[in-house]
Amino acid sequence: MKMTDLLLKEDVGGDNSDSVSPNQGHKTGDSGEFHPEHQRVIKSMTSYPEYPGFYYNMYRFGVNMAGNLHDEHDMAQQSHTANQMLTLAYTDTDREIIEKSQKNMGIKGKAITTANSQEPETTNKASPIAKRKPNKYGI
Repeated sequence: MKMTDLLLKEDVGGDNSDSVSPNQGHKTGDSGEFHPEHQRVIKSMTSYPEYPGFYYNMYRFGVNMAGNLHDEHDMAQQSHTANQMLTLAYTDTDREIIEKSQKNMGIKGKAITTANSQEPETTNKASPIAKRKPNKYGI
């Protein structure tokens, strides 16, 4: 079943028929209630109104759940950049495009890292492949 095939109808106080059309359940103002049958068959559904469409917070909540079965799981609620837009320039052309867009949009960015990338000291710089050993014929 695809998600587009799943249709949950909110009880908006209209007719009590069991038929559901794609246009039913839409209303402005306060949100409606789940149909009683949906409430009975869906187990442990919980809503979080403090995150109304804040996808970063939803993502962080999911990441926290993924590691939360471990006893030593200490995770900050938000990362260094939290819900901020970020750009990364891999090339000078990328940097130029970003800077022109900043100027066009009238915004200023705050540099978080330097323009140069360096490998960490712990990076293995020796190849794990054995060096070539030619035989007596030079092959």
